[in-house]
Amino acid sequence: MKSLQKFYTGQPLASSLLIVFISVGLMHSVKIFDQLSPMTLEFSISLVRLLISSILIAFLLKLGLGRKTLITTPYNLWGKRWYLSLMPISIIAVINLTGVDFDSLNYSITNVALWIFSNVSIGLVEEILMRGVVFYILYKAWGVTKKGVFAAVIVQALVFGLAHYSNLQDMSFIDVTFMVINATLIGIGFAGLMLVTRTIWLPIILHIIFDLIARMNELLLPGFKFPIETAIELHIVSVIIVFLFVALPGLLFTKKAISISHESG
Repeated sequence: MKSLQKFYTGQPLASSLLIVFISVGLMHSVKIFDQLSPMTLEFSISLVRLLISSILIAFLLKLGLGRKTLITTPYNLWGKRWYLSLMPISIIAVINLTGVDFDSLNYSITNVALWIFSNVSIGLVEEILMRGVVFYILYKAWGVTKKGVFAAVIVQALVFGLAHYSNLQDMSFIDVTFMVINATLIGIGFAGLMLVTRTIWLPIILHIIFDLIARMNELLLPGFKFPIETAIELHIVSVIIVFLFVALPGLLFTKKAISISHESG
């Protein structure tokens, strides 16, 4: 255990990349069973995500890092008006609702259960992995200074974004590249939200809500297929919106959290 702590302390970026690589690899390894039905495959991947999340949380708690990784922060320390921090980022969820074909969705118990389980597992594993483990490792190494905190926020977001290139087997390079850009911007926003509210659970909840809405057509619409390629103009508009309502507030939240930390310190 001490040797592991020494490794991530001495090699923060390398250890972060290694943890992400192993976790993403485990999640995608299920896809080698191509004989599984789409629903069974999605359920299996979700189970792996949940298992990874549980292992990471247990590991952090075992090391006594529950408070430092903002997993066990008491509710009274979230801030008096923590809900106001959700408002700018939540606009993205509202915008995504406009693209849902509600009239054609299949609301069967099986479909809805898989839709909920899948997206809960995604929100949980991605936030615990990136904003819990990776951000903590980078923050511990670099967070002594203001520049170090911002570096930790941006680098963990870049790692989060780049990890989405694992979707190249299912989507075009252009589509995945814009997915990487948006994921990076979202990573900045969620890290800032976590820092200013002092809890990882608000990003987890918001992430789950994002995915529940964004994947309604994918998991509830009969015969749904991803478009071969999305228009560049739509991608650019999406990046601008995500930057304005997620990444920019995240940077402001980070700045505010640093100021609060300095005042209390």
